[in-house]
Amino acid sequence: MGGRVLELKLPPLLVALVVAGGMYAATRILPGLYISFPGTRLVAAVLGLAGAAVSIAGVVAFRAQRTTLDPLRPTVTTRMVRSGIYRFWS
Repeated sequence: MGGRVLELKLPPLLVALVVAGGMYAATRILPGLYISFPGTRLVAAVLGLAGAAVSIAGVVAFRAQRTTLDPLRPTVTTRMVRSGIYRFWS
C-alpha cells in the first residue's frame, strides 16, 4: 500500500466547517441532547478561543520554519516542523 491512501482529499478548513455544520444540525434535529447550565456560553467562548489559539500557534510555527501550510500539496514542504506548538507532539 502506497502513501496515496493517506493523501488528503479535503482542505482542513472545509472539514472544520462541515463538522461545525453537523454540530449545528444536531442541535436542531435532536434538541434533547442540548446541555444547558449557567455559563454555557462562557464555556463555549473559552473553548472556541482556545481552539483558535492552537490553530494560530500552528500557523506561526509553520511560517517561522518557512514551509507550506497546504496539506494538499505535501511535495512542496521544505522541512518538518517540530517547534512551537508542535514541540509537544514530536
